[in-house]
Amino acid sequence: MTAAYKTRGVGSSLVVLMLLYGGLGRVKACVAPDCDHPDKGSCGTACCKLSFTMADKSEYEVALAFNQSIINGGPDSRFYEVELAEGVRNVADLRPFNVGVSFIGQTVHTTAKRLYNDTINFTISRSEGNNGSYVKVFSISQIGGAYGDEGQNFKNIAVLMKSVFQILGLDYNYTHVDDSCPAKEYDNNKFESEG
Repeated sequence: MTAAYKTRGVGSSLVVLMLLYGGLGRVKACVAPDCDHPDKGSCGTACCKLSFTMADKSEYEVALAFNQSIINGGPDSRFYEVELAEGVRNVADLRPFNVGVSFIGQTVHTTAKRLYNDTINFTISRSEGNNGSYVKVFSISQIGGAYGDEGQNFKNIAVLMKSVFQILGLDYNYTHVDDSCPAKEYDNNKFESEG
């Protein structure tokens, strides 16, 4: 009786796994545009790291634009304010500490289908030559086991940065910092239009 029970348990578990696997292809968290840079577990889970140069904008101006982008839910109403270690929300001023980074920040973004939350971290520093600001933005899936993210971490950054650049009145380009969320050849380092 025990052997038959174990077999039936394995069989029903297999059916459940097959149903889950079949459903995964239909339940994509990332909704276009900007879902064309999927990550395959670069950080032990899915993530994306990009950098941006903002010519002729001070670190303070960029920090204000980040804060303005995040408050009240952000550009898509799915960004959440986070209290930082410094006791402030969204963006903290590190200039008094002379640590090489002027500002640090964090926000949480919920996917369009409200299935997942991802954490977005960023730093703002003076660019080389002191003619603007340099920003590094990193998005990571909060759920463990997210080997593939359907491009969601790239999208998290794109949505936030489109807003920041719009507030600052700048055209934008980005640079991939590492091998996370790899670029497509046709990408041209520009975000897709919302079209």
